[in-house]
Amino acid sequence: MIILLLSFTSALLWLIILFLPWRPWAVSESLDSHEGTLPSSEHELTVLIPARNEAGTIEKTLLAVKAQGKNINIIVVDDCSEDNTAEIAQAVIGPSGIVIEGRPLPEGWSGKLWALQQGL
Repeated sequence: MIILLLSFTSALLWLIILFLPWRPWAVSESLDSHEGTLPSSEHELTVLIPARNEAGTIEKTLLAVKAQGKNINIIVVDDCSEDNTAEIAQAVIGPSGIVIEGRPLPEGWSGKLWALQQGL
């Protein structure tokens, strides 16, 4: 009896989700491609990476970002790391990127958001 009640409740919940009037999975927004019509300066991309104690993974991450294209500007915010994250990041991105030394977290901010704000 309990299994039947749980099955019915589960099926009812799935039906409600499927027929919600706001259908979160159906969006009408789309991005149009302007390939070849934009000036070269608009093909540039800036990637902002907050990093704290990422010495073991930052090199692989930055190499993967650099492999995405030639007009990518990389900004790494070293979020008060206690390892050599900043040195590794600077060595990998070289003069084409920026490594910012993050400041301590002020009250009211969360860690990654504060690092991203500093990078902005």
